[in-house]
Amino acid sequence: MRRKISLLLALLLLLFMGAGYLKEATDIAEASNKQVSPTGNITDKKEAQKTLQLLVENLDAASQKDVNRYVDTLVTSAQTSTAKEMTVFFKTYTLEHRLLSFQVVKQETDHMLVKTKQQTLNRGTSQYKDHITHANHTFVKENNKWKIEETIMTQTEFINP
Repeated sequence: MRRKISLLLALLLLLFMGAGYLKEATDIAEASNKQVSPTGNITDKKEAQKTLQLLVENLDAASQKDVNRYVDTLVTSAQTSTAKEMTVFFKTYTLEHRLLSFQVVKQETDHMLVKTKQQTLNRGTSQYKDHITHANHTFVKENNKWKIEETIMTQTEFINP
């Protein structure tokens, strides 16, 4: 009898754990299908939208393994070294990147600090854990166009541990 109760409790525990993972996966899927809009301390919505579009372009280029398009979203001083690094990275990994949120922390005429939540899913055969990353992006204007100057990952949550 004790064995049956223990087995039943173990099955219930697995069921509840599975339901938690399913809810998390559903929440992520719903968030990734929504159109992300800039939020936060926005003083110029049009400029905030431009930086959001630039980051979407950056993530899409990474998903498509398009090194030229990817580095074009970055400041000129970072393009050469990043192109070398990303060429190797793209040969190794096939990942899908999605923007889940975009919050403007500080906005100035030629400088913007943004906090994001981004999802990365492994679509290839190389081992790479699916995750959600919280990141701080610094955008600057270069030749009157927004470019990504720096990205700092602040927190990573693995989706399927």
